Amino acid sequence: MELKPTVTRLLKAVIIWIPLTLAFLVGITLFAVWLYVTPWRMEQVITTQFAARTNGTIQLHVENVNPYSGFEIHDIVIKSGPVFGEDILARIDVVRVKYDFFSLFLGDIHLHEIGVYRPRVYVQWKDGHWNIAKLMKSQPAKEELAIVKEPRDEIRFPIHVEFLMNMVMENLEIHVRGPSYQSTLKNFSASAKIWIPPFKRIPMSLEALSLLERMQVDVNPAKTLDLSFYSDDATVEPPLLFTWRLQFDKTKGEKQKFISLLKAGTCGAPVRFKRSHLAPMNFLISYDIQYDPGKDFLNLRNFTVSMKNRNWLSLSGHVKGVTSRQNVSLHMRESDIRLDDVYPYYRAVTGDRKSIFRGSLSLYPFSVNGKISSLDVKGVLKGRNLEFSREETGIQISRMKMPFSASKRGTDIKINTSFYLPRFIYTMERSRSGENGLHVNADISLVENMKTIMINGLSIRHYDPSSGNSSLRTAMTGRVDVSPRVQGSLHVQSLTFDRNSLEPTLTGNLKKTLRPVKLRQKIHISSRIGFYTGNVENRLNVSMRSSIPDYDVTDLSLEGKVVQNIREKRIYLEKVLLSSKLRNLTLSCKGMLELKSEPFSDSDILLKVRLDSPQMKPVYDDWKMSGLVVIDTRIKGDLENGMASGKILIEDVNVQDDESRTSVESVYLDFPFQYWFTPRYSGESLLVFKKSDIINNRFFQEKDNFRIKSINSRHPVRDMQFEYLKGLSGRIHFRDNVLEINSLRAYVLNGSLYGKNLLFNLADMKTRNMEYRLIMDISNIDIAMLDDPNPNKKRKGTEVSMNANLSGRGLDFSRELDMKGSVHIYKIGDKFARQLLTGLNEEQGKSKLGIGQVAVDNSLSVESFDFNLDSGLMYTTVHFQRNLFGYTISVKDEEVKYERMPVQKFLRKVREGE
Repeated sequence: MELKPTVTRLLKAVIIWIPLTLAFLVGITLFAVWLYVTPWRMEQVITTQFAARTNGTIQLHVENVNPYSGFEIHDIVIKSGPVFGEDILARIDVVRVKYDFFSLFLGDIHLHEIGVYRPRVYVQWKDGHWNIAKLMKSQPAKEELAIVKEPRDEIRFPIHVEFLMNMVMENLEIHVRGPSYQSTLKNFSASAKIWIPPFKRIPMSLEALSLLERMQVDVNPAKTLDLSFYSDDATVEPPLLFTWRLQFDKTKGEKQKFISLLKAGTCGAPVRFKRSHLAPMNFLISYDIQYDPGKDFLNLRNFTVSMKNRNWLSLSGHVKGVTSRQNVSLHMRESDIRLDDVYPYYRAVTGDRKSIFRGSLSLYPFSVNGKISSLDVKGVLKGRNLEFSREETGIQISRMKMPFSASKRGTDIKINTSFYLPRFIYTMERSRSGENGLHVNADISLVENMKTIMINGLSIRHYDPSSGNSSLRTAMTGRVDVSPRVQGSLHVQSLTFDRNSLEPTLTGNLKKTLRPVKLRQKIHISSRIGFYTGNVENRLNVSMRSSIPDYDVTDLSLEGKVVQNIREKRIYLEKVLLSSKLRNLTLSCKGMLELKSEPFSDSDILLKVRLDSPQMKPVYDDWKMSGLVVIDTRIKGDLENGMASGKILIEDVNVQDDESRTSVESVYLDFPFQYWFTPRYSGESLLVFKKSDIINNRFFQEKDNFRIKSINSRHPVRDMQFEYLKGLSGRIHFRDNVLEINSLRAYVLNGSLYGKNLLFNLADMKTRNMEYRLIMDISNIDIAMLDDPNPNKKRKGTEVSMNANLSGRGLDFSRELDMKGSVHIYKIGDKFARQLLTGLNEEQGKSKLGIGQVAVDNSLSVESFDFNLDSGLMYTTVHFQRNLFGYTISVKDEEVKYERMPVQKFLRKVREGE
């Protein structure tokens, strides 16, 4: 069948003329581009764009430009902006780029050469900036629309693509001039050759490395590094050592290989620190790795970290099935870490002469074996003659050993480790301790990628190496769930503390602190702790049992439940109970604390303590007690408007200490109290007006609310028990932040004491506004009983009688006390009187009475003292009576009046004259 002429012409146009036309247009376009891209035009484009985007300038010369095969740029000079005086920032002799444009049409990317030859960079610091940082102009931020893209596993191309690249950098120089140092790097070279055979997909994972056919990267193949550094503190001069090679080849028909080599270190470079020269560090890090792609086998021939020709770490091994199912086998060949080698350089670099560390460490043996899903790690960390100290604190360890093992099975990891310190000594505040020993064992499991942490067993033992006795021993288990919420529990099966074994291991200062705590027997504690943390609330549950035999407490228990509401910012004490059935002791606390502001914004807490001991029992050290003590308290509100109120009840309490022969018999107290956190202070003084001073009718008087039958203790000079006080009673109240004691009565040293009113006003808690008052009578107290306790022995001139009415405002003892009132001593012994006269008369060893002192010393005896006080000053009158010779030498009216004297000065002089 013959085709019509129209169809024939159409087929000719499609098959012949259209392709010829397109080829002609492409040829014309390529030829036009070749004519347009000239060296001069390329220079103009580069300089114009550089000036538009930077603050500097660029000079260059373009040669051999061919848009389809490459170009060369010679004599490149980049200068900084005016801020840095248009100094040269960089020079490059040649930049050469060679590629094959037309191979793109065949799906090949061939970059035959990207070379930078003899680049030189000059980095400078000026006015707080680096020239290289100030080169680029700031560009306005562009808003970019967020485009959500689905994650991709790979990138695909419509045709096969081949990639070939060859990069070269020769003789790089970098010169850095900083504010206080300068550094130079010279003759640094690197190259990279990469070939990827035709491919259509790039996996978005490590599988992409399988596309590589050949790759070779060489960084500083000359190995030595011409690097120098100069400053006032340190100087480092070449040569240093640095070289790295990565070579990979899996071309068919050739021997497949993968080699990676690294060496980096000081290589005997001399170092100077602050004008002192140190021996070369000889520090080196190196590795040698070989990989066989055919067998998928990686061989770590050596990985070494060394210093001064000692191998800190020397590791070797292999990995089978690198790209499939990895099977690892690594082992430590040698490990010898000498801290003494590092310390001189640390001190020279940091200038820290207060810190000291020395000794040796070793991580040998050490091994890693197994598949990634089933991996075993074992090793031992050892140490000898270790010392770490800083100023007045330090520790010395003669030997340390820490064996450890870890096994990974799937997503679970099990860890076992022990920590041994057979003997160590520590120093605190220049006080050296005795020998200590420590042993720790831990068995821990990490489940499901650490979603759960299981403490299968944790034990700690601290002991005295000389005797082998343990001072602290504990064993515990627990569990912590990390996801989705942190929650868990901890069970301390036992915790034992022995003070007697701890004391030999302490420093002298700590021994002095521990000495008053007389714990002769061991303390035993067991506990359970549960916790939960969430978005709404956190919870804590505590249960503890303890035995403290020295205090006759063998069944002390603590139960606690605390809830924190995060949204309400409140802590609820649902249960806090401390109790002992054998001691009839209970302490309970419950309530709420709100934390919307510091330190708290609201509160409502109930606290109750009850101790009922019908029989005398030990309470602390050698002290014993019997009786009933009840404390009932409620805290409500915040610090501004809140208050603490409650009651203290003590019934028939007796206290006894046989060693000091102290006993307190039959104590009774019924004491209600009320304390405002922020006192309602009006500024009015309680010393001016008091209802109790006006209403003195017995129908308005309150009953006594505290009594003490007697107080006895060791006599000051005789080895016997002596009664200092008996029949003490009175009324005590604490209201509106005012403590007041009325009708205080007692028998003291064969005499009597009566305190009509004792008052202390806290006011607004400022010392300048606090007030006090004392109205008291003392009759016939025989102070001679402190020397001879016989009450039937007749003595003369040893009794003291006095009355006092004192009040004041302000308790700033750095200033004179603002005290008012009077003290009248109308019966006093000669010895006591002479001591008071010393405080009045003596001024730098001389009497202020002059010749009158002769009469006072030889013919007169003191009859009474009148002290009148006003605004912290004391006006004194001393009344005398004539003795046998008093009619020959005397003073006028048998009295002496002293000029005013500050109260604090008088008390100081009396004390110094004792």
